[in-house]
Amino acid sequence: MRRIIQKPTSKNHSKKGFTIMELSLGLAFISSLLVMVSIISIHISTTYHKGLVIRAVNSTGRLLVDDLSRTIAAAPARALTDICRAEYASDKAEMQKCLNDNARMYVYQQNYGTVRLRSSGSLLQNVPTNGVFCTGRHSYLWNTGYVLNSEDYELVSGAAATFNDGQSAEKKDFKLLKIEDSNRDLCYQHTLMHTTSTAQYDFDHTRNDFHLKGSISTELLEQSDDRLVLYDFVIFPVTQHSVTLHSFYSGTFILATERGSIDITGVGEFCKTPPTDGFSTDFTYCAINKFNFAARSTGQNRKGE
Repeated sequence: MRRIIQKPTSKNHSKKGFTIMELSLGLAFISSLLVMVSIISIHISTTYHKGLVIRAVNSTGRLLVDDLSRTIAAAPARALTDICRAEYASDKAEMQKCLNDNARMYVYQQNYGTVRLRSSGSLLQNVPTNGVFCTGRHSYLWNTGYVLNSEDYELVSGAAATFNDGQSAEKKDFKLLKIEDSNRDLCYQHTLMHTTSTAQYDFDHTRNDFHLKGSISTELLEQSDDRLVLYDFVIFPVTQHSVTLHSFYSGTFILATERGSIDITGVGEFCKTPPTDGFSTDFTYCAINKFNFAARSTGQNRKGE
């Protein structure tokens, strides 16, 4: 029996693959793509959060304008000049100063001070620290971000206001209190007439302690993630109708976040914390806006007012 011996046939099996250079280029392309996607995602997230903060400032500012307008409208119609005639009856010269100013001191007072920006070391002089606005039915008492934010500002001169209602612990770190005050007591307390018993139309700018026993106070800027505070609050001179005695109030306030090392004394960018390369910082959560309001007091006097 014959054996059939077959010779093995050789087949050329070639294996194909990527070279090191091709793999390197591919990985570099994928890495670049991932970096671009990450940067775009961070930018979108930053823009989104910035928009939320701006919306919070605007919506809160509108609520404050509405509250101020309604409070002023409900305030009783009284002649502010009667305050001058009653307080300075013994000194005609000081009475005339009060009349010329339409007793503005008994409507609005604001204290100022100096702070140092911790980020740059620069001094911000004559910045608002605290103040009071009396409508004749309710009063507003505030501290600004310059005295509340010790992380960004070092207080050089001036101080935060305190309030004591005689019932609970003294309030220190409040932002904006609305207080029942039908006699303008908070605006009377620090006048030189009451603090020094001298008939001089001015108030003691060093006094920051306010008290009104038995009063009801409400914080209008509650603690939140947005950390909104006032940086300025100005009431312009009040005008009054000679017949109806309706008073016309107008004013402006600056509302912003605590974050961002805000400087309202400069020009350009008010948020002084520099932005970084897309990552969330205090600059991302910094927003500021200025609001104007105007209202007329048309309320009726209550019994005893």
